[in-house]
Amino acid sequence: CNPVYNHPMGETLATKISAAKLSVATSDRIDETSKNCTYNCPDSHFLESWGDFEPEKGLYSLAQPTINTIFKTRQAQQSFLKWAGSDAVYKDYLMKFWEEKLFPTQSKETSFLKFWQTALHDGVYEPTSRMSLIAEMKGTASTDEAITAMSADEAISAIASPAVNDNLELALYSSSVLGWGDQSNNPYLHETPEPITRVCWGNYIAVSPAKAKQLGISTFETKTSVAKVTFAGGRKEISLPVVVQPGLEKNTIAIPVGYGRSGEDAGKIAGEAGGVNAFPYATMADGMVHYASLGDIKIALTGDTEHVAQTQTHHT
Repeated sequence: CNPVYNHPMGETLATKISAAKLSVATSDRIDETSKNCTYNCPDSHFLESWGDFEPEKGLYSLAQPTINTIFKTRQAQQSFLKWAGSDAVYKDYLMKFWEEKLFPTQSKETSFLKFWQTALHDGVYEPTSRMSLIAEMKGTASTDEAITAMSADEAISAIASPAVNDNLELALYSSSVLGWGDQSNNPYLHETPEPITRVCWGNYIAVSPAKAKQLGISTFETKTSVAKVTFAGGRKEISLPVVVQPGLEKNTIAIPVGYGRSGEDAGKIAGEAGGVNAFPYATMADGMVHYASLGDIKIALTGDTEHVAQTQTHHT
């Protein structure tokens, strides 16, 4: 992870990490966070590593290496074991955990090795007790029916509680091309048009046609108007070109994250790609980062214009 770049409190984190007596990063390259650390001990790629996961409580899965390590790296978990004074090999440590904690939660396999191989083959392991509990909670005859019932409940809940607010909403989102910006030094990603807006190279403020009309923006300008978004509470303002996006709710403005990295921290291409880092405009509440915010948010044109690399405008 790279929280100095992609967390709303990134600047504060950079200061605190730099002041720490000892700090260790496991990044595969020097970035905004690891450059502030005392040491950087590169982790192996996930395709070179063993691991297990619990994506949902009581639901387990495994990762296994598909290739040998290419560079001089060491899996982070192996480093943690070493620093803790253990000479255990991480794969053995992982298997021992599964044998002691998960193998007893099932009755289908009598041999741990067979159980382990089945879990690796299937990619996921659900203890019998978990599925029985779900079925019991939902009062259904089978676990399949229980899962269907849970999905239906979630869908109904989402439909039954729409957000109603006349204030301007800022929505930060991850572009389907650039993602969170981890690979922003790859020029092919910047050159690839974002599927909806068809924009390449740099981010923007997406607004609805109704909001564009209110701002006095023409949909098909050769140069795009630049707008400034301001916030209450002393948060930094942000200025970016405006892209008109049919389908947006009138009072929602949307900005893709993953841009605005410096060449010094992320590489030459990332530094030249343009755009603004939108992560600092996320908000913190109840210990969680929220990528949509309502409140005293205002948008106004600056009077400037800027060329946007847009391969095609909407429905043309």
